[in-house]
Amino acid sequence: MNDREVTNRSLALWPSSTPRAGFADSVLSAAAAPRRSPRRWPWLVAAAAALAAVVLLLVRGGKQPASTSGARVTTARETLPLGARAVAVAEVDAVLAWQVRGDSVDVDQSLGSVFYRVDPDGAPFVIETPAGRVRVHGSCFRVEVRAVNKDRILAAGVGAAIATAVTVFVYEGRVTAHNEAGRADAAAGQELEMAAGKAPVARPHEQVAVGKAPPGATREELLAQVRIFSREIDELTRKVKSLEAKVEAMPRSTEAGEPPRGKMSDFSPEELQWMAKNCQIRYDVPGYTMALGAQLDADDARELHLTDNQLAAVNQVLAAGDNSIIEQMRDLYVELTGDRRVAEALSPHNLQHEIFEKSPPDELHHAFQRLAAERAGLARPPANEAGMSPVERLLRLLERAGDDYQRRLADVLGPDQAASLRRKGVGMGRRVQSGCPEQ
Repeated sequence: MNDREVTNRSLALWPSSTPRAGFADSVLSAAAAPRRSPRRWPWLVAAAAALAAVVLLLVRGGKQPASTSGARVTTARETLPLGARAVAVAEVDAVLAWQVRGDSVDVDQSLGSVFYRVDPDGAPFVIETPAGRVRVHGSCFRVEVRAVNKDRILAAGVGAAIATAVTVFVYEGRVTAHNEAGRADAAAGQELEMAAGKAPVARPHEQVAVGKAPPGATREELLAQVRIFSREIDELTRKVKSLEAKVEAMPRSTEAGEPPRGKMSDFSPEELQWMAKNCQIRYDVPGYTMALGAQLDADDARELHLTDNQLAAVNQVLAAGDNSIIEQMRDLYVELTGDRRVAEALSPHNLQHEIFEKSPPDELHHAFQRLAAERAGLARPPANEAGMSPVERLLRLLERAGDDYQRRLADVLGPDQAASLRRKGVGMGRRVQSGCPEQ
């Protein structure tokens, strides 16, 4: 591409509508001479020249010095710092210009797809689009400005009227969009649709809410989605625990051989037979397999009637943790999904939840059936775990983790105290899971 073609392309991509007041100053440097004529052509020439100069530097391999203003017509994905508190990742054929004044940032995005990450500090961060204005309150989001006749414009290399529609995908935080027809707010997991002459509309965004990453998603977008999912999982977990507590408080009759509620060990042969029949497994896991940095506090110690020595010993074992278990869980998640980046970002508890949720139900129920049968002495434990599904290996890993936790406590407190604390579930989580394949 020669210099004339680059200049023509810059002119073709820049919208030909009348600019808003003061926008030329945001494209040129702060020292640019003010316009002396109300006519439109001097502004167009100045803006095109500024953009062409930027593109020529990119084509020729030059580097732009840091500045408080700038403009781009991108020919490849490009990361652009916008002052000290924001960064933009612009895709190919994006057209934007920006002005930084202290902590305030004004962006004019005329075309293309740009991902933004903005740190909240109360200062204005505003994006002007052909369909309206987007005001940011600290977030991760993407703005897509679509041109109906973009391909024809790029092919012909001549200016033409551009009909635009704008979509804002919000991954974290909150944004507000408004134009002459109205305004709307959107939070994480929502999208905003904007069009000239129509009020912005907010609605749930399928790609964010369901977990389908946008095409060409950046690392920041994926991590923002992971944080959204983690918060949702934590909230659902709290609801499940609340419902489980209500169920536990309900009176019920038990079948012959069914273990009492809350019993997690020292099962009788009859109880083990009942559990095998119902494909039920009960196991406890140490806190470090659920959350990094798990610890008990003084309130926990009072509730559990722990001595100072016992509290210190439990927290010592929890703090030491077992990194190998976490790494094995991550490897199982990667084997199941192929996504290492998400595995590195999820908490230990959410790793387990995702492996359970993403595994076929039949594999999970067969794992319950085999483990319950082995505990009851109806089947022989396998010599190795080769060929087992990821979810069955996860269950066996967690089952061994409880025994390992007790051994570590015994090294500090002795075997009797360690066994007593495990029976009470001190520093541990408890699970009851069941379901047979034929069900």
